Amino acid sequence: SVLPVSFNTMILPPKFPPPTELLDLQPLPPTALGEPALVKLFNGVSEFNPIQTQTFHEIFKTDRNTLVCAASGSGKTICAEFAIL
Repeated sequence: SVLPVSFNTMILPPKFPPPTELLDLQPLPPTALGEPALVKLFNGVSEFNPIQTQTFHEIFKTDRNTLVCAASGSGKTICAEFAIL
C-alpha cells in the first residue's frame, strides 16, 4: 500500500552547520611546549597559527581524543605532532 506523506511542515537541520569560531587568542610560541628538546623540533616556527594555538591545550596537555577538521595547509600536521609529543 502507499501512504502519502506531507513534507510541508518538516523541520530540517541547516544545510551546513556553522564551523567552530576561532577564538581571538594570542599566538603561542613554541616555548609553550615546555622542554627545550621539544622546542628545538619547531626551530623554524616563530609562533603557532590560530588553529594550532586554539587546539594546543586539548591536544598537548590532555589524553582525550580530538578531531581537528580544517582546510588544507591550515596546520593540522603540527596539531598531530602535538598529540605525538
